[in-house]
Amino acid sequence: MSVLEDIMKVFSWLYVLYTALPVIIASGTPSLTDVVKALPACASSCLITALPNSTCSPTDQQCICTNVPLNAQLDECVLRSCTVKQTLTSKNLTTVACNLPVRDKRKLYNWTSNSLVIASWLAFILRIASRLTSDTQIWWDDVMVTVVMIIGIPSAIINVQGLTSNGLGKDIWTLTFKNISDMIRFFYAAELLYFAQVSFVKISILFFFLRLFPDRKIRWTIWGTIIMNVIILIVFEFLAAFQCRPISFYWKGWDEEHSGTCLDINALAFTSAGVSIVMDIWILTLPLTQLYDLNLHWKKKIGVGAMLCIGIVVTVVSILRLKSLVHFSNTKKPNV
Repeated sequence: MSVLEDIMKVFSWLYVLYTALPVIIASGTPSLTDVVKALPACASSCLITALPNSTCSPTDQQCICTNVPLNAQLDECVLRSCTVKQTLTSKNLTTVACNLPVRDKRKLYNWTSNSLVIASWLAFILRIASRLTSDTQIWWDDVMVTVVMIIGIPSAIINVQGLTSNGLGKDIWTLTFKNISDMIRFFYAAELLYFAQVSFVKISILFFFLRLFPDRKIRWTIWGTIIMNVIILIVFEFLAAFQCRPISFYWKGWDEEHSGTCLDINALAFTSAGVSIVMDIWILTLPLTQLYDLNLHWKKKIGVGAMLCIGIVVTVVSILRLKSLVHFSNTKKPNV
């Protein structure tokens, strides 16, 4: 009996150590009984195997929680032996039992999203008011910006009511399984809206260039670039919409319990980001050859140049975003 008791202590406290799921313990540190009852069999096996090789005793919770080599061994074993849900279950209970800090960036995400929405609408209103109170007529560049703003409405709602409300910004193991599926489903919708917004912003800028440049050659080049952006929009919207078969596998396939196939999501993200960056650079180079010949006062030329500099900053941000995508694709334990 003493051997059995030791084994129970081992995987109970090891459970307190590392594995992962969205069953959240209501309050306080879970008792030994709670931990043992909730521990998946695969995680308990990992614990029983790893704990004797460590310097921790089966009842030393502090040692089990902080022993780096032991946690690394458990991590590898659990990822190899357990299902996704079992891994998340174990990790969630481990985090609570070890009193690890809870990461929650939802407020920051919502604040950033809402602030950008407000700033964008203020700029849009000022733009339209300027058109209505001046000799400059509303044209296709304004229409494209209006389309972007309209698409931005559901995007803003999804950010707050669909993404963060379902756990975006928190560690994924603290979420319920339903929250995870719902969050990914809203992310799917946000992805489609994002591709459209990016393309229409570029097209709006190109129509603005048509306002400025009378030269026939540059206008043909701009029109060609507009057509290319439309093609890119159609292609990536199609790929994003139908990247999984069935489509619902996009938000159901994470648990590895559903049947379906998907394109390489990382490859799609890298390709779309890369194409977007190339188009940004190309669009920024278009006016540079014409800026000197523009029939504008030198102060206005400086203003146009400043606008292009802002475009460069946006391009740099896109490059940094691509770098973050690479980092995300290489991690085995992402938080959302």
